[in-house]
Amino acid sequence: MSTYFTSDLHLGHTRICELADRAFASVEEMNEELISRYNSVVNPDDMVYLLGDMCMGRLDDNLPLLHRLNGKKFLILGNHDRPSMAYHHKTQEVRDKWTARYREFFPVMLERFDVELLPNEEEVVLCHYPYSDPAFQDHEYDGRLEAHLPVDEGKWLIHGHVHGAWRVKGKQINVGVDAWNGYPISLDTIIDITKNPDAYNKQGPFSIK
Repeated sequence: MSTYFTSDLHLGHTRICELADRAFASVEEMNEELISRYNSVVNPDDMVYLLGDMCMGRLDDNLPLLHRLNGKKFLILGNHDRPSMAYHHKTQEVRDKWTARYREFFPVMLERFDVELLPNEEEVVLCHYPYSDPAFQDHEYDGRLEAHLPVDEGKWLIHGHVHGAWRVKGKQINVGVDAWNGYPISLDTIIDITKNPDAYNKQGPFSIK
């Protein structure tokens, strides 16, 4: 059994190819290719931490796509995942309804998870959001999200949310598909990044090749 990390698939999101510069002709093509790339890496018995923003659009159509993803899946909620406290619901009743719906696909859903993953038993933080970053904050964060950012206590952070803005920034590791050409990354890669982060800072555009 291996362990993998990914985030921000945005399955069913009709505008994400334009917004995140993904080289797909349609949302249907994107959905199929992301599922294919995911399953080419992840086996059914593997553990996968999904760092949020898995589906958008018509969720009755798009949530069932998650059944096609291999692995034992743990969801760390993102701001576009409707059970999240950061999602702009008006009532707790609505959030509870979506929590029940999402549990059909994710038995485990957390806003944040601190877990010992590194060889020296050092804790890492799993959260959809990066530590507060002024350069990105200027055009992305608002007051609604600010309260959900993890506090930087010097731990390695595995996160999503920033799409292709970086792979590694300080002790932040962005596992979003836009930073890794659509593929999940392994725990072995995470460990290697903590040892040699500069080797992972360069990245190319999202490609369908």
